[in-house]
Amino acid sequence: MAALEALAPSAPTPLPLLEAHGRFLAARVVASRALPGCDNSAMDGWAVRAEETRGAQRDRPARLRIVDTVYAGHLPRRALQPGEAARIFTGAPLSPGADAVVRQEAARPTDDGGHVDLFISVLPGHDLRRAGEEVMPGAPLFPAGQRVDATVLGVLASLGESTVLVRPAPRVAVLATGDELVAPGQPALPHQVFESNRILVAALAREAGADVTHLARSRDDEQELLAHLERLAPQVDVLITTGGASVGDRDCVKRVLTQMGARFLVDGVALKPGKPVAVARLGTTAVVVLPGNPGAATVAFDQFARPLLFKHQGVLEQRRVVRARLSEGRHKQAGLTYLVTVAALEARDDGPEPWARLRPQGSGQILQNVAARGWAVLPAGRADFAAGDSVDVQLFDAPDFQSVEAA
Repeated sequence: MAALEALAPSAPTPLPLLEAHGRFLAARVVASRALPGCDNSAMDGWAVRAEETRGAQRDRPARLRIVDTVYAGHLPRRALQPGEAARIFTGAPLSPGADAVVRQEAARPTDDGGHVDLFISVLPGHDLRRAGEEVMPGAPLFPAGQRVDATVLGVLASLGESTVLVRPAPRVAVLATGDELVAPGQPALPHQVFESNRILVAALAREAGADVTHLARSRDDEQELLAHLERLAPQVDVLITTGGASVGDRDCVKRVLTQMGARFLVDGVALKPGKPVAVARLGTTAVVVLPGNPGAATVAFDQFARPLLFKHQGVLEQRRVVRARLSEGRHKQAGLTYLVTVAALEARDDGPEPWARLRPQGSGQILQNVAARGWAVLPAGRADFAAGDSVDVQLFDAPDFQSVEAA
């Protein structure tokens, strides 16, 4: 996609583990030590030689002398000799000479406390965690591009890592334009519009891992718009505008960017909603020009701004795509690709493909995307789709990410 040329991956930086939460690994991670680090007990019980439990049962227990107690985080005081056992607790290192653990409910100390009676026979390795059984030193753990979630952080911490090399969050500014806009909380006349796009787009950017550092609003005035763009662009990696993207007399965003020397990589696409979207490079800053209608802004952000923000973090998003049958027919412009909101995927008894329940679609509508499952893709080259026709559906849930370098 040409738009991705507007931004390069950011330079990797080491961050403390919790600060790296939600970021993407900039390099692959290999295990620096074994997990577990030593043979240890998986149960509270008794460290024993397995051969000395052979034939043990409730009415004929195996009796061993207690010579040690081993707690997690402490080393055994001595090796076990024949006829000996050690009290051991979960996570404690296995006593030298032992090769199994008898859990405590299958044993009972004698009244004098000097011996333990074992009521079961066990094999070597019973109720043990072997050193390196989860991972060996040097084993690959995570590839570059892996998202650092809570479980990844837990693994890194268990290896003793205090920092991890990740791509930093892209810095983003959102600039809404339009004479009709009124800030939420202020009085508005019927012909005016409460300005929602700054909040909408800023939240979408944060969901894509961005750090939204600036929010601004401009009238449809070239000089005012120029002042905002000159102020914001040098401070961020990605500048996203909403409104003023089309060809009306007062749609001046693209015109002002051209005057500033911006190089457009995308200027209008065969997509609905979102046709006027543009992507430009202004110095070192990527600029994404979104339409002002919130439905169109959402689709255009999803298809152009979101991939840019992930590229800055060193990854390409790969959504799951399924084939589904349309719950209703749609007429469209044959030369455009339509992205239609899917409210739900419903299984029926008439075949393996689910049915995509569509929502009413409009560039100015915003409720259509609440709790959406994905986009039904109605491709260019065809004007009419009937109920039951099969199309691709891009699912929003559980995407995969691939390192830019590996793509």
